[in-house]
Amino acid sequence: MGIVKYIFSFLFVVGAFYCAAQPDPNPVPPPPPPPPVIGGVQGEEPLVYPEVMPVYPGGETQMMKDISAAMIYPQICLENDFQGRVYVQFVVEKNGEISNVKILRQPEGD
Repeated sequence: MGIVKYIFSFLFVVGAFYCAAQPDPNPVPPPPPPPPVIGGVQGEEPLVYPEVMPVYPGGETQMMKDISAAMIYPQICLENDFQGRVYVQFVVEKNGEISNVKILRQPEGD
């Protein structure tokens, strides 16, 4: 009777390995390709840390002067002493132009 027990155990182990070795009937599809870069050259992704960082013509002081000259502050905010920070994300293209401008966060109450 002992040999029958070993035969059934052997068949059970072989059957378990056979079931485990079957291919998955519902394989996981590969992830979709990343979306194309809008405003840039097809296939090129923006550099997060380029070798040479872009510099504003005239430096940071001139940049702040140009921003303050171009900024339009609403009159109602001036009257009510409303202020805050606006966080902006953008891409500097190879030719120096700004594209893909997004407002990430603005002051509460707008």
